[in-house]
Parts: sequence; structure tokens; C-alpha cells
Amino acid sequence: MTSPPADPHSTTLGPDPLVDQLRAADTLRQQQRWPEALAAYRSILLDNPHIAVVAHNIAVCHMALRQYPQAEQHAQLAQRLGPQLWQSGLIAAKAQHLQGMAIQGLQTLYQLSERHPNNRKSTSKSPGATSTPCATPKPAPRPLNTCSTTPTLAPRRTK
Repeated sequence: MTSPPADPHSTTLGPDPLVDQLRAADTLRQQQRWPEALAAYRSILLDNPHIAVVAHNIAVCHMALRQYPQAEQHAQLAQRLGPQLWQSGLIAAKAQHLQGMAIQGLQTLYQLSERHPNNRKSTSKSPGATSTPCATPKPAPRPLNTCSTTPTLAPRRTK
């Protein structure tokens, strides 16, 4: 007889109301029910103001709702609570850019790359993934209507 798969939200001490709240909020977020997920995460953060991932998920909800100042605020809070949570820095930078603060967004990205130098290269093992630095764009494919750099010979005239 095999045991059931482990639940990533389970605890060994029995039922935990916080785990249940997180599971419910995560479900709402995964269903893209943004206002409800936002309310659920806010409720959790009020009672547990030290959990960085909750602040991060609030930022995600605000981004989905196009509430960029609030997204930036919660992404920055998540970074303060959990400096290892570099994804929150990306949200902060994108929120700044979408608020018309492109320079500040670029500065945020620069600071993020300085704090997390190991994230400068792709670590994805998915097919087709490369380990080239993120800042190095791949060359764009050549449009079909451009002239070739290879010389071609004109057809010969026949008499």
C-alpha cells in the first residue's frame, strides 16, 4: 500500500489555520480571482506581518488589477522582509515602469542584479534554454524583404 502524496501545505502538528488561509488565498490567485485573492492575502498579512511571500503575492494581485503604486509598495515590502525574494524586485521595477518611472525601474533592476549576481544567467533547464546573460539580446531574425550582403550575379543576356 502506498501513502498519499505529501501536501506542501501540510504540517506535522495537525491542522494549522494559517496554512488553510494560505491555501485558500493561493487557490484564488491561481484562479485569477484577483480582488478576492487580494483580500485574503491582506487578511493574512494583518495577522502575520513578517511573511515576505504574502507581501509578494499582494504585489502580484495589485499588478493584475493594474494598481501599480500599491504593487510597487508591497513588492518593496516583500524585498525588505525577504531579501532572497528577488522576484519581488522584478515586480517593483515593472510597476515603476508602468507608472512612467522608467529610470527608477532600471535603477531597481540594476540594484537587483547587484544583490543577486547569480540570477544574471538563465538557470532554466527547459528545452531551448540557454545560459547567456539576460542583458544580451539574441539577434533579431532578418526580415525577408532586406537586401542580402552576399553579392549575386546578374543573369547573362542572351543574344
